[in-house]
Order: sequence, then C-alpha cells, then structure tokens
Amino acid sequence: PKALVDLHGDIRELILLRLGAYDQVIEGWRVEQENSFVEAEPLYDEAEDKLEEASLLAVAINGELEQVDVALAEVGGYGPVA
Repeated sequence: PKALVDLHGDIRELILLRLGAYDQVIEGWRVEQENSFVEAEPLYDEAEDKLEEASLLAVAINGELEQVDVALAEVGGYGPVA
C-alpha cells in the first residue's frame, strides 16, 4: 500500500546499511591479513558506525510496525501481535 512506501524504504535502507557494514568487515579482514590491523582498523570503525546507524533505524522501524499493528487491529485485521 502507498501508506507503507516510506516504511518499506526504511527497511531497505536498514538492510543496505547492514550489508554495507558486513562488506566493510570482510574488506577489513582482507586488509588485516595482507597488511596489518592498523591499516584495517578504519574499515572496522566504518562498519561499526554503519551497524550503529542500522540499529537506530531498526528501533524507529519497530515503532512504525507497532503503529501498523494498531491500525490493523482497529479495522479488524490481524497483525503479528493480534
């Protein structure tokens, strides 16, 4: 539904943030094995930042999903908590 377009966009962003963080960790591991932890550390730091951003977004998404559940319950639909 059109009303959920923003929610779906947020979920997509969450997934992309996590995938990007995992890619950073993989690249960091490669750099660490070939060179040193010191050279890889910035990649790990970026990954941590992305995961933190994703976690904050997940909390916001959870709040939006709770509102969807309430709206479904009000119209007699069934949500995951119904």
